[in-house]
Amino acid sequence: MRYSSALGLLALLATPALAAPSAYDVALVSQFTDACTTARTSLADNKAAAEAAGWVTVADNAHPELGSIIGFSNQAAVDIRANNGEFDSAVYQKPIGEVMHYLIVSDALIGYGPARENILGCYLYGFDAATQPDPEAVTALTGVKPTAYQVDQDVASWQWNAPQKFPGVMDIYLTYVPEESQYRTQYGFSGVVLQLNTAVPNPTAIPGTEGAGT
Repeated sequence: MRYSSALGLLALLATPALAAPSAYDVALVSQFTDACTTARTSLADNKAAAEAAGWVTVADNAHPELGSIIGFSNQAAVDIRANNGEFDSAVYQKPIGEVMHYLIVSDALIGYGPARENILGCYLYGFDAATQPDPEAVTALTGVKPTAYQVDQDVASWQWNAPQKFPGVMDIYLTYVPEESQYRTQYGFSGVVLQLNTAVPNPTAIPGTEGAGT
């Protein structure tokens, strides 16, 4: 999936306390928990978890902003494959409340030197969200406060880096992009996304390096 450099600018501070999470925030995190945190072992297992949680496969262009995100993803996939990697994904939809939401699960096989790993992504999008979410709902899930955050008129984003409750998870992000945000084109959407990425070591060798060092 596409990662924005803007997220790397999150301030390393504790998030100030807000009012109790809304019913929507709680429902969003509940759906995310069922679809994204139960497997985290392979794309096949993640797809099975999503489908068991009631998510239904949908076309990449089922929503204009979904299509934009998939377009970014496809561009990233070209780069990954050009560097001896692989990429695959699946797209789902499900209403939360009365509003349709979209889920993308992905698997990027990438290499660092001789080592390779699968980065398993799970991204829950609510394109119709029009208010900033409360990170406390995610804090309740992870059991820890965010490790970083950025909140301004153009983006509200919180990061939970390597939460111990979920071994292998590199990070969890909750991000809200207002409709009038200057980053809307850069992100490819407005609304909310709750996502995680899990690193799973892969024993296969990078093509052309088989037997190296033996």
